Amino acid sequence: MAGGRRRGFAVSRPLAGPRLRRVLALVPWIAAHPGVTLDELASRFDVSRQEVERDLALLPFCGLPRTRPTG
Repeated sequence: MAGGRRRGFAVSRPLAGPRLRRVLALVPWIAAHPGVTLDELASRFDVSRQEVERDLALLPFCGLPRTRPTG
């Protein structure tokens, strides 16, 4: 694991904090905004739609049910 690498994959430690905060913020925000779309989430959290989809895919690993906003 020398040099921030593990099994040939780069480890992006500086992004872990902001991403974790965003993932944890997604859950209550989605609960407070029923019917929110992926594009609205991406805009609200200033990330791409694909990044929101990746964030939502992490929720089951955090012990949370997978939530899927519309569109």
